Amino acid sequence: MQYTSGSTSRPRGVILTHGNLASNAFDATIACAFTQDEAMASWVPFYHDMGLIAELLVAVMRGVAFYVMEPSTFLHDPGLWLETISRHGVTLTHSPNLGLAHCMRRSTDAQVAGLDLSKLRSLGIGSEPIDESLVRAFHARFGPAGLPSTAIHGAYGLAEATVGVSHTVPLGSISFDHVDREELASGRATAVAADHPDVMHVACVGPPIPRVEVQVVDEHDAPLPERRVGELWVRGPGVMRGYWEKPEDTAAALVQDEGGPWLRTGDLAYIVDGGIYVCGRLKELIILHGKNYHPEDLERAAELVPGIREGQSVAFSVPGASGGEEVVMICESPSHEDAGLVQAIKGRVVADTGVKLTHVTVQPPNSLPRTTSGKRQRRLVRRFFLSMRGAS
Repeated sequence: MQYTSGSTSRPRGVILTHGNLASNAFDATIACAFTQDEAMASWVPFYHDMGLIAELLVAVMRGVAFYVMEPSTFLHDPGLWLETISRHGVTLTHSPNLGLAHCMRRSTDAQVAGLDLSKLRSLGIGSEPIDESLVRAFHARFGPAGLPSTAIHGAYGLAEATVGVSHTVPLGSISFDHVDREELASGRATAVAADHPDVMHVACVGPPIPRVEVQVVDEHDAPLPERRVGELWVRGPGVMRGYWEKPEDTAAALVQDEGGPWLRTGDLAYIVDGGIYVCGRLKELIILHGKNYHPEDLERAAELVPGIREGQSVAFSVPGASGGEEVVMICESPSHEDAGLVQAIKGRVVADTGVKLTHVTVQPPNSLPRTTSGKRQRRLVRRFFLSMRGAS
């Protein structure tokens, strides 16, 4: 039994069989060109599928060296994770965005100078949309310590598929698609130059791992061609049996087919040359005047304001008084009492995305709820906001 992260709904128990676990772990190692000479390291908690299955189960199943630290130790001193990779010649590890950002904030020049990251061939980033600027900054910071330019990879997975769905190792390294933001809002991933004035950077999370099939469908469940945005469906031996004691949720999530059930992921994506590009959550879209906006874009803009760091904002929409949608942004900052922050956030978001924020609140650090893997719980924050507005 594996519980979902609860980033978009209440956590649900996912029923996984021995076959689900064995096949998914084995297929993931094939996708990563795994050998018996690998060494792995992890700070990710084992109550999260990335730590439990993608790392611990794989290490035990393949019998390779595995170096583990408590998540609290990593939070206190992320440099220990990098020192472990350096000291033991670690070749494989994983982290969400927040782990890379934490290393960037806390590392010193002296620590970087003492590292040797040359053996690290895959640092897989998953569990949330991948930030291109963070990847570039991490490469720039730790490249002098020997971090290979091809070491950072994108990955995609979810509890309902055991964990692994895709990985960019077969492609060589992570890459980003540069698309027109306005076109993407209309469901078309139209490629533009990287310096286009209204560009959006979407990470490739790789082709499917062996024996996994994917397709992108529209609102009528009809398959879409390349570069058209729709819901990502997954089929393969890692797909769950269902949700524990939730037959209605199971029926809604699994589409029965003669080739095996398709799993509705609830994620928005498009496909280019076999690579998957995830660009948002179906249930978290902000729809304004018929256009779709991804909350990640608004949050990324807000986090460019000094004092608002990576992962410290949440954007969502609520019904407006006149019948339309209003957009809300809630951020954390040590300078939450600074009245100028609200206007700075509004200005940055409208300049970068064209979206006018109706409500902006700045709160003290560590006040926004997150899942066990650090994901933003937008729907939970939205419920809190609506309950407070109703109470007032």
